[in-house]
Amino acid sequence: SIGGSVVQVSFPLFNFFSYATTPMVARALARDDPREASRLVAQGIWLSTAVGITLMLFLFFNCDGILRVMGANAEIFPFARQFLLIRAFSAPAELWLLVAKGASYGHQNTKAPLQAIATGSAVHLALDFLFILVMKEGLAGAAMAVVISQYTATLMLLRSLVVAKVLLLQDLKRLPDPSKIFAYLSAGSSLLLRTVSMQTFYTIMTSVGARMGTSVIAAHAIARQCSSLEALVVDGLAVAAQALVAMYIGKGDRISARRLTRRLLLLGAIAGTVLGALLFALSGPIASAFTTDPVVLAEARRAMPLVAAIQLPAALAYIFDGIFLGARDFQYLGVAMMFCVVPAISVLLFTSQNYTLGLLTLWIASGTLLIARVAALSYRYNTEGGPLSASKDSQITAEGFPPKPASSTT
Repeated sequence: SIGGSVVQVSFPLFNFFSYATTPMVARALARDDPREASRLVAQGIWLSTAVGITLMLFLFFNCDGILRVMGANAEIFPFARQFLLIRAFSAPAELWLLVAKGASYGHQNTKAPLQAIATGSAVHLALDFLFILVMKEGLAGAAMAVVISQYTATLMLLRSLVVAKVLLLQDLKRLPDPSKIFAYLSAGSSLLLRTVSMQTFYTIMTSVGARMGTSVIAAHAIARQCSSLEALVVDGLAVAAQALVAMYIGKGDRISARRLTRRLLLLGAIAGTVLGALLFALSGPIASAFTTDPVVLAEARRAMPLVAAIQLPAALAYIFDGIFLGARDFQYLGVAMMFCVVPAISVLLFTSQNYTLGLLTLWIASGTLLIARVAALSYRYNTEGGPLSASKDSQITAEGFPPKPASSTT
């Protein structure tokens, strides 16, 4: 629905709450300072509350204008409006969940977010059945189910942080600390640039694809679904990179951080290659499992070899993102993404205007973006100015802790 599309565009803009929290909490815990970790999480909750309420009110009072900009016609407008007005109430919970997930990852606890999100999904499914099928509430029921399930997952995860003493309730009673709020905002501005740049590319790509016809869009949905399998597999490695790199840097042990990242990049390369090979070999049966339309099948099968080929750079891009997030090199991530989308958009527009390649056009552009990201991040990773450069081993870390001295032999 259009209301759902508004949410999908607006809420991901604030992913920096998760990305910024993870390395900050991991570094504090690496220094054996759980009180500082708790204060950081509390400050994140304060800030996310303010931003979440502001976002909720913005969506609530500007709902009609937003839906008109999104192209809602007279037939679907009342339904989309009803959905968005109810869905807006979940904004604070959405942002609290991002902070809580980041804190859990920084605590190297990936089980608690999984349990919370799984519980929220189960509640969502049960409430969908109740509100939509039993009570016949339609889109309003669907929106209420999302809101209630979101708060359920969020409160469950926040409770796990309190039980684990990653978050102390007394720290929530403290007034916001401007220095810690500034740390979030500083990271957020750079990561917001990264997110907006990426969203811009995918918005233009969707617009170009829409002009190619419904068969291309349908085939693109199949290809995207196949490609999303890699995100599920490699995302675990990216989260590990983010939390562990932050931990090692917090201890001043960049040597171990570099050793870890090399292994994770190797594992990512292997995963991307294997998944790409499987996707190439099974592209025909996979496409047939989604549709029987011969036009859509032909479009999807023509693009699948390219989709398979870019799984390797996609995996490396995921791992590099995790490394740079853990190292808190947020500014480079934001600027790099802004420049990387330029050749990708250029390739997209040039190819669509001069050639009739259908779905291949979209995935050529996607491949261009991924290769540009890998090139930019690998360059930074291997330069003297990179966050894990060997030249920084003798420097005092940003937190004021010197790197661990090398063991000597007698």
